[in-house]
Amino acid sequence: MEYLRPRRAAKRLQLLGLSAIVTVVLVLTAAPAFAGQGFSVSGTAFLDTDGDGVLDPGEAGIAGVTVQFDDDTDGIVDSTQLTDVSGNYTEGPFFALVRVRAVAPAGMVQTSANPADIGGPTGTVNFGFGPATAISVPTLDAWGIGALILLCAALAVRHLHRAALARR
Repeated sequence: MEYLRPRRAAKRLQLLGLSAIVTVVLVLTAAPAFAGQGFSVSGTAFLDTDGDGVLDPGEAGIAGVTVQFDDDTDGIVDSTQLTDVSGNYTEGPFFALVRVRAVAPAGMVQTSANPADIGGPTGTVNFGFGPATAISVPTLDAWGIGALILLCAALAVRHLHRAALARR
């Protein structure tokens, strides 16, 4: 049975039409053994200059990155933290598995892999980000367009010629 924080449990039970009294019983009976202690998760969002997804010496932290926490791994974000001026964050306590994800800042992509769910006693999750590479789209100048039209015309003539030969 999964552990639910009281607010989350009450919300789910209200959807089922059950009373809040049942919530207290559910929380007390479903808590894992380390629930009294809890654990925290911390880490750094950083500018990954070499793109390897690993926080290396000299790679600067990124302030204002949103870090999301799903404290019962059900796919619903339960809390968020913004990284501080050094790119650091800390959140907790958690009393069951927690899924940690980061939202890439505008114009950047995540270079580090998403971590596995964390179950305590403590967790460190760093998120690397690098610049999003622009997708270059080739452009055709007047000569390129002319060459493309000429190629299409040649293919059409070839097709018509083969069709005429096939009819004979």
